[in-house]
Amino acid sequence: MNTVHCQVSEILPLNGNISAVRLRLPSDQPIHWHAGQYLLLGENQDAAFSIANAAGEDDSELLLHIRHDA
Repeated sequence: MNTVHCQVSEILPLNGNISAVRLRLPSDQPIHWHAGQYLLLGENQDAAFSIANAAGEDDSELLLHIRHDA
């Protein structure tokens, strides 16, 4: 398991309850992933999200589609 610190580069509303969130990866820690692979977020890694983009599309960012309840 890799642990990296990312920066949120964009949050874009897609519809009423789904947002696209782009996370910028650190350039000095290359990682490889597959679309659909899960990403654990938070200090306790208690939030899991499916990665929406595949590596190779843009290896500098991860794309998450996050559904939020109002």
